[in-house]
Amino acid sequence: VAVLAVFDVVHVNEVLHIIVEGESLLNDAVSVVLYKIMGVIVDSGGQLETKEYGVGFIAFLVISGGGTLIGLLYAVITAVFTRTLTHVRVVEPLVVFFFAYLSYLTAELFHWSGILAIIFCGFGMRHYVEENISRKSHTTIKYFMKMLAVISESVIFMFLGLALCTVEFDINWGFIGFSIILCLFFRLLWWYPSYTFLTCSG
Repeated sequence: VAVLAVFDVVHVNEVLHIIVEGESLLNDAVSVVLYKIMGVIVDSGGQLETKEYGVGFIAFLVISGGGTLIGLLYAVITAVFTRTLTHVRVVEPLVVFFFAYLSYLTAELFHWSGILAIIFCGFGMRHYVEENISRKSHTTIKYFMKMLAVISESVIFMFLGLALCTVEFDINWGFIGFSIILCLFFRLLWWYPSYTFLTCSG
């Protein structure tokens, strides 16, 4: 969030901004999916046989893939629907928000990844819906989403701060340090190829 805020202030390259934001969103989505799977493992007593590792991997693919397909499906539906609104431009932002949120609800209904659904719905809308709506609708959607993002981030960090002050944690510094090292390692592993790709393509 801090990096994206700095990017907005200094107006970095749009492609770089999209890559960083997309990577952070996908990280969040994958983390939620893995958290759900780990929750099921803990509820089962933590005793796993070899075949259950395979089942967990397949469940991960199904939850992620299902959410992705739902998002893309709703992006296509929105693209088709917005082509019929040429005489009712005023409802275009409502239609975009409605189908985006509906993709999230549908994915959660099937216990798939709602975050991935809404991310890929947004990706699809960027390519196929943006051309169908008016400039005023585009501006309305853009700034309304920015406002929602700022409000959501503020509420999330407020609750995180309250939780740190009111909840007692059993802190495992070794686990925290190991997690930070892994995060930095895989972030570097991702960013060097990305930087090389951007440099060569730019």
